[in-house]
Amino acid sequence: MICPYCGENIEQSYLKSKITCQSCYLYNRRGGVIHAIPDPGTIVTDEHGNLVCHLCGQAHSKLGSHIYNKHNLTVEEYKEQFDIPQNASLASQQHQYKMRQYNIQYREHVVYDNLINKGRITRFQPGQAHPKRHRRKKKLVYVSLADADTTSEE
Repeated sequence: MICPYCGENIEQSYLKSKITCQSCYLYNRRGGVIHAIPDPGTIVTDEHGNLVCHLCGQAHSKLGSHIYNKHNLTVEEYKEQFDIPQNASLASQQHQYKMRQYNIQYREHVVYDNLINKGRITRFQPGQAHPKRHRRKKKLVYVSLADADTTSEE
């Protein structure tokens, strides 16, 4: 089955009454509207200031986390695929303002206590192997050999 909203393959529908994936169901239930797909190279916002996804038309305040979790793409892959400049932000203006205020309010605690003091025990030490945290596995491409001609005539 294919979700009519996002076009993703789903094994079973989240609802019995109609075919939809779980994330589209939850998005619609929270009052989300599926928008028209924006043109490549443009960043479009909805009436609330949220950014519209180029793949499914959903609007989110943090588009980067949406495309990573829903479409299994990194921000770099997404920007390259849709010709969006690499320095363009995929967060809404409201979210950027909120994080800026949070940074100003809790800067002393976050920077000095967490990063400087507590970060000493987790810092990279010379001579150690580089930690491989946050490395994302690349998608594997599976090739079906079911249609290939396996008989050889010699």
